[in-house]
Amino acid sequence: MLYEVERIRDGRSFATRRVVAIQQGQAIFSLDVSFQVAEKGFEHAHPMPNVPPLPKLQAKPEEGLARLRAEEERELTSYGWENRDQGVVRVPIERAIELISARGLPARKLGPPAVEPVSEPNEAGLGRVLYAAALAPAGVAAMLRW
Repeated sequence: MLYEVERIRDGRSFATRRVVAIQQGQAIFSLDVSFQVAEKGFEHAHPMPNVPPLPKLQAKPEEGLARLRAEEERELTSYGWENRDQGVVRVPIERAIELISARGLPARKLGPPAVEPVSEPNEAGLGRVLYAAALAPAGVAAMLRW
């Protein structure tokens, strides 16, 4: 790779250069750059906002994944307090399935839902009326209240 540097301007406080990178006789990159001597003056840039740090690449992502899966497995197979003040405990998933099978799931209350209906658009127009509560997933957590 050959770099051709052309001196465009040399002033008292600014210097400008043009750089062309040449590979196999062809220009593949060009750059115009200016340098300035540090001096006092107006600052026109906005201050950098507080933002979260950039993500970092893991050197060994498989180790991080193994730790995550081990923690998930521990959570699914052990007893523990989720919220001691409210009496919410974590039980192993297999035990939670046994308890739900024996006790059954809580029944829904009859009557109109306590939420405003929303419309689900389709090809025929506004479509049928749904209730927002019915749109939420109905998953069963492995946490029980004692």
